[in-house]
Amino acid sequence: MLLKLNTLKKIILGIFLLSLSCTKKVENSNPVINGSTIKSICSDTVAISYSKTIQPILNQHCIKCHDASTSQNFTNYNGTLPFAKAGILENCVTGTNGEILMPPTRSSTMDSCSIKQIHYWIKQGCKNN
Repeated sequence: MLLKLNTLKKIILGIFLLSLSCTKKVENSNPVINGSTIKSICSDTVAISYSKTIQPILNQHCIKCHDASTSQNFTNYNGTLPFAKAGILENCVTGTNGEILMPPTRSSTMDSCSIKQIHYWIKQGCKNN
């Protein structure tokens, strides 16, 4: 019985030590926009900057089609604001309320954090900051 108890202790100790040696590599999930890493701000308690967060997202995903030559101009705050306040911008990036999911190509789909950043910027009053 003593021999079995010592063997059991060794097995438990081995499992414990093995579990300590296991590590999981956590990859950087922060999106990169125009060569700059954008921190994952996915909380409604964080003030999101239009110029530092939202405009770079729009530059990467939207202005290829929605530039100053179109009626849906997302190249600046004044062009973006009406669509943000009307809910169209958020509905388009989420594909909800009858809006077509934008951007339309799979290769340029927004990551979930960028969508949340747009949501929280709108929720915080679409500030031009």
